[in-house]
Amino acid sequence: MRASSVAAGVLLTVIAGAAWSQDREIPPGTYEIIAPDGTTMRYLIKDDGTYSVTVEGQTVETGAVRFADNRACFKPADGSEMCYDHSAPAEDGSFSSAPADGGPTVTVRPVAD
Repeated sequence: MRASSVAAGVLLTVIAGAAWSQDREIPPGTYEIIAPDGTTMRYLIKDDGTYSVTVEGQTVETGAVRFADNRACFKPADGSEMCYDHSAPAEDGSFSSAPADGGPTVTVRPVAD
């Protein structure tokens, strides 16, 4: 099972003054994903629609991200697209995210670059 699948809900929030669009498109930035078991990873969403995932400083996944129907969909370079539903951001910018087809909910929080 890939690291991003283990942490499941991959998504992001408000960071450095950026704001979510009305369709909950997540602004570019770095986000920490915290799985129910405490596992953490970092997602970097870039302006060009690409992303990378790091675990303990090692890049474990790269790919493309798109936003549609209040979901974020991640397509790894070597895999199938997975979409995630996410809550509106809390005051601190954190939010919850879960795979659209079911699975564990994770906490996502912005990280200052």
